[in-house]
Amino acid sequence: MQKISREKFEALIEGAKVLERQEGGLSALRTQDHRIIKIWQRRAGLTSDRIRPYSERFRINCEELNRRGVTAPVISESYVLQDTGEHVLCYQEIPGTPLRELAESSRLPLKDMAEFYAELHAKGVHFRSIHLGNVLRLDPAGFALIDVTDTSFTKKPLSLKRRAENLGYAWAYRTDFAYFDTAIRKSLLSDYLKASGLSPSDAALFNKLHNKAFAHYQQRRKARMGH
Repeated sequence: MQKISREKFEALIEGAKVLERQEGGLSALRTQDHRIIKIWQRRAGLTSDRIRPYSERFRINCEELNRRGVTAPVISESYVLQDTGEHVLCYQEIPGTPLRELAESSRLPLKDMAEFYAELHAKGVHFRSIHLGNVLRLDPAGFALIDVTDTSFTKKPLSLKRRAENLGYAWAYRTDFAYFDTAIRKSLLSDYLKASGLSPSDAALFNKLHNKAFAHYQQRRKARMGH
């Protein structure tokens, strides 16, 4: 990573719109020329971030996703701030609409979503942060993943258990669960199974695993919310 002074960093983000903040400061910005600037604070103490920085995980995961045919950011610049050690990555904004925005106007492309989830799992992609804010709907079709730090990969398609846990988490997520009532989940699961090509016995097992995972994440969400 290229070292950069605080002065040059301030010039880099001048006029940019703040997209996200964390407790330690800025987390993501959009520049006037539609570049995304992501910032990782350096954590105190001995953490996994010291061994393998989150910015490096993000960059590597972006490269692997694109290699597997899944649209993700393409990193153009990487910096480390001289004064604070913060890591900074830059990439051109992916033009698309977050699924959460579509959900708010009841315009979720359910069948296409189910097929995309099945495609991810078939390609061995376990995108743990698969909530509606981290998936973009591209125009006129297709999807893209953003904020992909927490992603892992397998050489073969994901196991039934990991598939079920991934979708159970997505549909019980604290900001998204209201969009996934029983009827919508039933429709999504039906389209997912058709797209995944699972055998009848595997499909039956997957449904059981999904119901268990969804109930688990739903209970955990309620506990965190104090309900």
